[in-house]
Amino acid sequence: MLLYVAYGQNPVYLSEAVAKQVKRVAAVTHQSEASIIRDALTVGLAMLKTPHRGNADVFAQLAQLGERLGVAGPADLATKHDAYLYDRD
Repeated sequence: MLLYVAYGQNPVYLSEAVAKQVKRVAAVTHQSEASIIRDALTVGLAMLKTPHRGNADVFAQLAQLGERLGVAGPADLATKHDAYLYDRD
C-alpha cells in the first residue's frame, strides 16, 4: 500500500513501511512528520551530490543525522559494542 503526501504540485508516494518509520521518528523526536520528511530528503539529496569517499564518511553523516534528530544509542555502546551486535536477547 502506498501513502500519498502532497507538497506543492508534486505528489510523493510513501510505502506503508516508510510511512511507519516517519511516524515513529516523528514521535520519538517530537517533530512533525513533514519536518522528518524534509530532513530526510535534504540529507539524502546532499549524499547524492557528494562523491562517495568510503564508509567513514557514511558513518559520520549518520552520526550528524542522529544528532540533528536527537537520536542516541546506549551510553555504553563503545565498550559493549560486541554484546549489542551479537547478543540476541
